[in-house]
Amino acid sequence: MTAAGFALDRARLRFGARSELPVFVSASGPRTLELAGGVADGVILLVGLFPDAITWALEHIDRGARAAGRPRPHTALFAYGAISDDTDAALAAGRSIAAWFPQTAPHLCTLAGLPADVAAAVRASYAGGEFQEAEAAARLLPDDFVRRMALAGDAREAAARIGDVLAAGVDSVHVFPLGPDRMATVRAFAGLMSGGDR
Repeated sequence: MTAAGFALDRARLRFGARSELPVFVSASGPRTLELAGGVADGVILLVGLFPDAITWALEHIDRGARAAGRPRPHTALFAYGAISDDTDAALAAGRSIAAWFPQTAPHLCTLAGLPADVAAAVRASYAGGEFQEAEAAARLLPDDFVRRMALAGDAREAAARIGDVLAAGVDSVHVFPLGPDRMATVRAFAGLMSGGDR
């Protein structure tokens, strides 16, 4: 059985290629991180929000950059989740992305201290698809793991997480809001990044 797809007939760009546009590669696994370090202008990291994961990811990026004889590319960390004074709601919003990690990046779960039996239970409960569909599996995750992998608290908690990953060496942090009030998370994140709540 093949997946449905599409075909293009006489497709072409209506404009010339622009060599000055930077190419970013999204990566969370060791080989992709090394590849990105060797060829990309930037790397989009989805590795959680704790320093050990950042150190691990940067080591792989640096290995690829050294092999290619070039400096480390820009590292942009994606911070999925929610920032809210309603910390229960923020934690609930962060659970969906946290459930993605046992499926696709078990090495990061080990770094984050998630017990192997819990990771296995999440994998068995979450058959894949969009991480927003992982609600049942996400309920199996301990709160501390969710907070290590996602924005899942108030502005003070978010500021601490963002400060930790910046201190660990990423060049920039970008929010991917989850939950019912995504614009509130965007506004809170903008305030943190501009120094308003630090």
